[in-house]
Amino acid sequence: MIFLADQNRELRIHLDIKNASISAHCDQVVALKKHFNHTIRCIGRPHNGNCVTYALQLLEQNERLCYALQKYQVRPGSEFVKWLLLQGRLQEVDCEIDGALALYFRHNCWRHVGLVSRRGRLVSKWGSYGVFDHQYSEVCSEYGDTLRFFAPINSAKAVEYFFEFGCGPLNLPAKEVESLAALLKSDREDDP
Repeated sequence: MIFLADQNRELRIHLDIKNASISAHCDQVVALKKHFNHTIRCIGRPHNGNCVTYALQLLEQNERLCYALQKYQVRPGSEFVKWLLLQGRLQEVDCEIDGALALYFRHNCWRHVGLVSRRGRLVSKWGSYGVFDHQYSEVCSEYGDTLRFFAPINSAKAVEYFFEFGCGPLNLPAKEVESLAALLKSDREDDP
């Protein structure tokens, strides 16, 4: 666990950029270099997903299932991560390892997730904006001051967890669950 409260405080406040396009957001982050010594790099500008879908590769693994569950208001966001933690699906580790999930907490509530790319650095998608390579303390203050590390999970397992999370509390008719399960199965069969 790492506490970030006193690290890059002013930069973190200025990284809370709202109401910008993906490109404008990336440009504004780069422009902050004029005022702050940071190492943040925008490395991608995907138009879909969030930090959870990026870190767990949910859209790459089974985009159809993700979008099908969203029509039932099941989203891969804070409730899903909370469920993963409560169900013990994420295993906390004592130290950072490449590929580990790094979860940010604010007042003990999960706020953001990224992937450890090397010691001291993460790759993460910032909300609906771009994908950034950054130091642990180079994120907006809204993500919180506590960083915890969890063992990596493969994307196929992450999709299974999302399916279980989505179908469990919905009490869907058996036919709907079968339809969603078929999407899960078909994408597995498509993988080489």
